[in-house]
Amino acid sequence: MADHDQARVDLCERHARHYDDDWWFLTYLGWSHTENGSVAAGRGITERAFDIRRENAHALHALTHAMFEDGSTEDAGALISGWLPSYDRSGLMYGHIAWHEALLALEQGDNGKAVDIYFERIQPSVTQAAPLNAMTDGVSLLWRLRRPAIRCPRMPGVTSPTMRNGGFRAPATPSLTYTWLCWRR
Repeated sequence: MADHDQARVDLCERHARHYDDDWWFLTYLGWSHTENGSVAAGRGITERAFDIRRENAHALHALTHAMFEDGSTEDAGALISGWLPSYDRSGLMYGHIAWHEALLALEQGDNGKAVDIYFERIQPSVTQAAPLNAMTDGVSLLWRLRRPAIRCPRMPGVTSPTMRNGGFRAPATPSLTYTWLCWRR
C-alpha cells in the first residue's frame, strides 16, 4: 500500500463512532494521526486516551512520539521519568519507553543520562524485554552515542553479558557493539 499511514487514519476514522471514549481505540487513533503527520490532532486524542487510563503504556509511548514531533521534548522526558517507575520492568513496553527516555536525554544534550539509562535499564544483562526489542533498542541507542557530535565516554568493565530472560547466550550483544563503537574511533 502506497500510503499506509493515511489508510490507517481512514480506517480508524470510519469506525470511530462505534468506540466513543474507549481508551485502547483512542490510543490507536491518536497514534495513527501522529504517524500520518497530524501531530496536534494525534497528541490531543492520545492525551485523552492516556487521561482515561494512565496505566496505558501504549498511550504513553504514542504520546511521547507526538511530544517529540511537536518539540515538547522536555515535557516528554518529564512525563516518562514520572510515569516509568510505576510500570513493571517486565512490562512489554518498559525497555522501549526507557529507550525513548534515553533518546530524549540525548536530544537535551545529557549524554551521561542516556548512558546511565542504557546500563540501568536497556543493556541485555538487565532488561526483561523480548530479545529482539533488547537488541534493536540497545544497538540503536549505542549507535546514536557513536555520532561524532556526542563524546563517547570510556567505560571500564563493559563486557558482553548474557540476557536475564534467557534470550541471547552468545557475546554478540549491544554492550560488545558499544565497546567496538567507542574504542574503534
